[in-house]
Amino acid sequence: MCLLLREICEARSHNTQAKEIFAKAGDFYNEADALKKLGETWQRLDEYEQAIADYEQSQTISLQIGSAKGEGEALSGLGEVFADQYRYDKAIATYAKALEISRQEGDLTRQGVTLNRIGQFYDSTSQYPQALSFYEQALAVRREAGDRAGEGTTLNNIGLVYRNQGRNEEALSYYEQSLEIRRAVGDRAGEGTTLRNIGSVLIDQQQYTQSLLPLQQAYLIFKDIGIATEVSNIQIGLTIALKGVRDTSPADYPQQCRTTAEATGIPLTDLCPP
Repeated sequence: MCLLLREICEARSHNTQAKEIFAKAGDFYNEADALKKLGETWQRLDEYEQAIADYEQSQTISLQIGSAKGEGEALSGLGEVFADQYRYDKAIATYAKALEISRQEGDLTRQGVTLNRIGQFYDSTSQYPQALSFYEQALAVRREAGDRAGEGTTLNNIGLVYRNQGRNEEALSYYEQSLEIRRAVGDRAGEGTTLRNIGSVLIDQQQYTQSLLPLQQAYLIFKDIGIATEVSNIQIGLTIALKGVRDTSPADYPQQCRTTAEATGIPLTDLCPP
């Protein structure tokens, strides 16, 4: 495994040595930090039980030395491991503890991140009212903290919940708000994601011609920043939209195929097979 993931394994080796050095020196703060980083590397290697053990040890030490920040970070890491294992109930419970710490510390930025993440866990389990509740709390906190990038993310996530419920007009409203902020703060990956989401909702509504522009824009953004999986997925979305144009507005189909090919650089025969 480490031959394939050299950088991760080197980090694991480094943090293991650091943990041992700090433990011998009685430097509990840095020992807890090294354990947290070890948990992260084990998690990236999908070695979840070892990751859980290191995160829990980091949390215990942080609690003993009164490091609320360290304890909260260890709990968040632990919650992410549970999420990777699809153990969302445990992820939510663990993040709830991290949320309590961030509230006690008055850390609005961390509160916003944590509330947003809990909302995502509820959304992943189709518990939409709970997801919306936590997203709305996250939105309020992020606005209070002046976290514009975080605000854009949460608005997008609220849109996802509404789309999952088939409430497409409400989804579009939140996506448009998210898009405006993500453009303003220069979050190009976020902008691309929200444009893709807008295009997907328009396809759901069978507004195939209208879906093409946001999908084209999303395609160009992800191509420019080099996220190949998104480029591939959006090309599939464009093909679906163009098939919809062919089926519902056949007279417009040839022109929309040409326009999309010119806008994206995708070969015409890939988008609209003869």
